[in-house]
Amino acid sequence: MKALAALVALFAVLLAPLRAEPESSHRQAARELYEMGSPKELMTSAFESMFEPMLQNMREHGLDEEKVAKVKAAALRFATQVAEDPELVNRMITLYQEEFTEEELREIIRFHQTPVGQKALTSLPQLMQKGALVGQEIAERHQAQFQEELMEILAGD
Repeated sequence: MKALAALVALFAVLLAPLRAEPESSHRQAARELYEMGSPKELMTSAFESMFEPMLQNMREHGLDEEKVAKVKAAALRFATQVAEDPELVNRMITLYQEEFTEEELREIIRFHQTPVGQKALTSLPQLMQKGALVGQEIAERHQAQFQEELMEILAGD
């Protein structure tokens, strides 16, 4: 009898995490807004565009196309693994929940359901990626001067 009670107690402990509390309406709104932005696709796309200059550099330094393709495939698997990690999703939803009230989240969701909101969902990530490339290009233009200034600082007393 004691063995049966111990077994039941063990199952109760093991199954407790499976009886998750229902999400609050605030967290549900945060999850809905997070998922509206297609985060997995956005993250892998952003990673791919950031990784492309490295792949080009590998090509320029003589790495054959077959190996470049394998590196690219490995990088995309890595990006997908990160984007699909449940901890990332949960932590991002928590950030949304901490930043916005439930009413603010619902208002943002309503906006994203409008035609302009739909356009923003699809256009803003691409604009951010393009903007990052512009920023990188401009930073490269000023990089030599910055490095020179750093060398002077480090060489000084």
